[in-house]
Amino acid sequence: SSGIVMARWSQGLALNQMSSKGIWHAGLSCRSFISNRKGQGMSQKRTIELTCPMCGKPAPFTLWDSVNNVLNPELEEQLLKNTFALFSCPHCGGQNYVAYDFLYHDMQKGWMIYLLHSREEKDREKVNASLERMCRLLDGKLGHTMHPYSFRLVHTLDEMREKIIILHDDLDDRIVEISKLFIRERLKNDHVEALALRYGWGAVDGKQQPVMYVFEAGGKMGMVPYTRQLYDVLESFFKLGQDADGTVYEEIDEAWAADMIRKYGGGLSGNSSPHIH
Repeated sequence: SSGIVMARWSQGLALNQMSSKGIWHAGLSCRSFISNRKGQGMSQKRTIELTCPMCGKPAPFTLWDSVNNVLNPELEEQLLKNTFALFSCPHCGGQNYVAYDFLYHDMQKGWMIYLLHSREEKDREKVNASLERMCRLLDGKLGHTMHPYSFRLVHTLDEMREKIIILHDDLDDRIVEISKLFIRERLKNDHVEALALRYGWGAVDGKQQPVMYVFEAGGKMGMVPYTRQLYDVLESFFKLGQDADGTVYEEIDEAWAADMIRKYGGGLSGNSSPHIH
């Protein structure tokens, strides 16, 4: 049994940022620091005027084109607490999430995570072209004083938050994504079809521990413990090694994990798959 604990979606932990508020796609694109020669690595912001979708009155809103968690840890805290990019109208009190693109930069761990809402290939190419220009500008030495950088692409704030939590726990997000496929197989044995799985922390038997949140149709959410045993077995089996030191934002998700498993033997239950109890 997968030991799934069923619950309702709670505010602040709902799939695709919905919770009790809406997502407001304001048609904004990111003007990231990766195309700016000044202030490399700094958090950058600008203030714009938005029209409240609830009362129709104009109000200022601060956009963060890039978030540096070392220089502005309070912004990372907002990301983790689900209050980042939240527009609060001073006139009517209405709240909506504003969907816009931005860059998250962890200088200490050597990570850049780009939130790109668009899934169009042309937009992905533009983002990667900006990254390549930045790397050329820095003569290919980005982060080499300590360790190579890792570059990731995500499409929702939920995915961004998950990557940050994985970083905080010193885990390899590639192994976490592969883990999700094995957890899905276990859930199917319990007749549970997950719309999405998200790594995080939750209370199991009154104790906080790593879990995989399970989002189902109909607004149901549960969680299963994410054991170190599963992580260690998969890490040992796949031996992925150090992350590639490239100049492309990689999309490391379950689709990537499925491709990786096919390369290693074609399925989750074949003779070449890791033996997991």
